[in-house]
Amino acid sequence: MINVIRKLSILSLLVLMFGCKKENDRVFEEEPSERQAKVIDKLYTMLTTSENGWKVTIYPKGGKGFRHWMKLKSNDRVEMVSDFNVTSATVPKESTFRISALQTPTLIFDTYNYIHLPYDPTASISGGTTNGTGLLSDIEFFPGAGLVDSLLKDLPVSKTTLIGKYNGNYTIFEKATAAEEAAYKAGGLDKTRNNIAAFISTTPKFLYVELEGTQKIQFNYAATTKTISLSYEKDNGVVTEGPATFAHTLNSLKLSKALKYNNISFDEIFYDEATKVLYILNGSNRIVVKGTSAPILPLHYFLGSTGYMNIVAPDATTYAGWSPDFMARRAQAVTSLKNGGYNLTLKAITFGFNRTLKTLTITANIPQNTTNYNALFYLNFEKDANGIYKFSKADPYLGTNGGITETGLAPIIGNRILTDKFVIEYYSDPVLGNLGMFKSVENPDFYFTGTIN
Repeated sequence: MINVIRKLSILSLLVLMFGCKKENDRVFEEEPSERQAKVIDKLYTMLTTSENGWKVTIYPKGGKGFRHWMKLKSNDRVEMVSDFNVTSATVPKESTFRISALQTPTLIFDTYNYIHLPYDPTASISGGTTNGTGLLSDIEFFPGAGLVDSLLKDLPVSKTTLIGKYNGNYTIFEKATAAEEAAYKAGGLDKTRNNIAAFISTTPKFLYVELEGTQKIQFNYAATTKTISLSYEKDNGVVTEGPATFAHTLNSLKLSKALKYNNISFDEIFYDEATKVLYILNGSNRIVVKGTSAPILPLHYFLGSTGYMNIVAPDATTYAGWSPDFMARRAQAVTSLKNGGYNLTLKAITFGFNRTLKTLTITANIPQNTTNYNALFYLNFEKDANGIYKFSKADPYLGTNGGITETGLAPIIGNRILTDKFVIEYYSDPVLGNLGMFKSVENPDFYFTGTIN
């Protein structure tokens, strides 16, 4: 009888245990829809109760970096400035936003504002390389699990990351102070842009930093692509750290990732308005960005890499760093193309390098009356340890319009570029800055320059 009672007791306990589990087998107390509504409400409250707005930094997958200041208001409107261009940095603009329950609570900037500029599919607006994709930026964002947890626990949030819905860009939101709000609305981002542009224009063109000891580390700054990298010589070659993209702040360039050299690492470059210099902080120690008129590293180390893809000889009869022989040969080519049966006019010639494939593409701009055309020539190259180039015909060699212009351009391409060896180095002009120069080894009286991009 005791065994029967014991068995009945155990059975009752099991029923009770499983019954309890059935009542409490949900992870959350609320239904999913209730939980999502709560997150939406708390996210909205977090964003709209930041008294002085938010500093929002995004580094799109398509390149560059952007700093926005925005104040999201309880009437579903948002005021915004951005370092995208002069107008966006100086003229606050209002639009609307909403937070909707899509697959997850999502912050949506649903009418056009400055945050849409890098997202815009039109390449001429966004600065993207092709139409249809923009810079692969984002205009809709959802909170990560850490932020959701903080919101549900009513924890204070002064800095967090939201994730772009379409392109997955991690976007940093930081609360702004009253002083920062005033500075952003007064055009502070444009002031930073101008200060740094002035520093670059007045500093000798070859920038460097001395991070450890006295070795000069080349500091590569590119305003067009908003990138910074470091380059230094090692083991008879060049090592490049980066590039990192950057966004302007009120007094610095904030990098998308840290740049490192041995034991020094930094992700921000500051501007000191009093001394008008750029500097890096290593702990409390300032490392100032300096400039010199002499190259830190030879140009051939960089040809064919980002920012050093092309040397463009302009449409001119004379130019800084052009030899009499080159000018005479160019004039000969101009006459030959004009009288060669197609009435072509020789304009700029672009020498496009690809160091990975070891190729040079020569693109001659040859409009016919009011219709624009280009002639293409494909070359391979070899480069020795001293940076001396030897070019040869690729297969195919003649591209679009190459056949009808080969003879006309022979004084430059066929009779010099393809026959001689070349040193390609910097040429510094007091007005034009640093140019790239081709100089023949066999015929040193043949040399010419062009802009580097």
